[in-house]
Amino acid sequence: MKALKTVGIVLGSLIGLLLLVGLIAPKEMSVARSIQIDASPETIYPYISSFEQADRWQPWSKLDQNMKEGIRGTDGEVGATNWWEGNEDVGKGEQTLVSLKPNERVETDMHFIEPFDSKASAYTQLDANDGGTKVTWGFSSPMAFPMNVMGLFMTGALEDDYDEGLASLKEF
Repeated sequence: MKALKTVGIVLGSLIGLLLLVGLIAPKEMSVARSIQIDASPETIYPYISSFEQADRWQPWSKLDQNMKEGIRGTDGEVGATNWWEGNEDVGKGEQTLVSLKPNERVETDMHFIEPFDSKASAYTQLDANDGGTKVTWGFSSPMAFPMNVMGLFMTGALEDDYDEGLASLKEF
C-alpha cells in the first residue's frame, strides 16, 4: 500500500509540475535562423518562391522517400498550395503561398493535420549586403495550453532542421 501511495504522489507531482510549466510557458513557438550566401537575392529567390524548388533544399523531403505530395494551383504564385502525406516523421499537412515580394520575401501559411492539428506561419527573407545575401528563414505557431509545453522541446529540433535546410540552400 505504501508503494502505491508513493507512486500516486510522484504522478500527482509530475502532473502538477506539467500544469505549472504549461501556465508559464510561451503561448507561441517562434524560430528564425539565418545564413550568409554568396549570391544575389535574384539568384536565390527562385529556390524559395517555388514549392518544387524548395523541396530540393528543405530537409523534410528526405525523411520519407515514399511521401505523397502535390501542388494545387500554379507553383510560385500566391494561392498555390503544397500538400503532403507521409510517415510519422513528416505527417500530413499543407502549405499555401500568401505573399511574394520578388527577390525580398516569401510568406506561407501552414496547416499541419497529422500527427496533430495546428497552424503556423513561415517566411523566408532575403537581405542583400556587400557579401551577397543574408537569408533568414522563420516560423511561428500559436501553442495553446497544454501543447505549449511541447513547444519548449520542439524549438531546438526545428532550429536544427532550419540550419540544415539553409546549409543545403547555400549549395545551389
